Amino acid sequence: MSNNIYLTRHLPRVDAGLEITSLEMTRKWATIDSSGINNKHNPYLSDNIGSYIDTLTGNLVDKNINVIISSPFLRCIQTALKIKELTPRITKIYIDYGLSELISNFDFDLTNDSLDIEAIYQHSLTKLSEEEKSYLEVLNRTHSTIQNENENDFVSEYPYPKYYSRIRNTVDRINDTNTDKNILLVSHAYSSNTYQKPDLAYSQVVKIEPSASGSSASSSSASSSSASGGGSDDTDFKMKYLKYKMKYLELKKMKYLELKKMKYLELKK
Repeated sequence: MSNNIYLTRHLPRVDAGLEITSLEMTRKWATIDSSGINNKHNPYLSDNIGSYIDTLTGNLVDKNINVIISSPFLRCIQTALKIKELTPRITKIYIDYGLSELISNFDFDLTNDSLDIEAIYQHSLTKLSEEEKSYLEVLNRTHSTIQNENENDFVSEYPYPKYYSRIRNTVDRINDTNTDKNILLVSHAYSSNTYQKPDLAYSQVVKIEPSASGSSASSSSASSSSASGGGSDDTDFKMKYLKYKMKYLELKKMKYLELKKMKYLELKK
């Protein structure tokens, strides 16, 4: 039998929904702690996640998850630990650096155009209790440093092929090293784009297919859709999603340029 692999996103981070509108707000959040990591790069979960965790565990109730593998970012680890609390059969949370966030110069202050993921994980550990840390085990450190994956593509529906390749390779490796498992991957919103699915919403769980079976499943699904006359609805959805994605990326680009301007003005003082 093959594995069942599911993907979910971390629960809301502490700065979810906040807009950076001033240097004061930037300074308040973007503080560098004793680990040397800027907290804005690895924020913890919001306190207001009660309803989200209830919905997430409800969405997992029939999946019989027996393996949880998390991104090394703090918000994902905390989400995995919350799931573990409500799933007694889970005794270990595995960490795979390949499930890390999209590394982009929009969102991170990169050094040599890359981010030190090992440092991110060590920063995460400083925010956890000794008991929480005892449940963690690093599964794979292959991507201990990740190069900038932003390709400045503001047109494509799925504009981060380097990131998607990393996620797909990680999922394939996880699939190849497990047998007959129900695996939950706790990652980030864009990770579902790898499988041509819209960005993950909080508490959403999607089943994904590793590469070996993914192409045939996609082709079978496409044939079925065409035969049943469902192609038009699928095209409409993709067009709507593409418009949404383009607007989102344009807003993100504007935010990036605004932050660059703010940093420039601060340096001029």
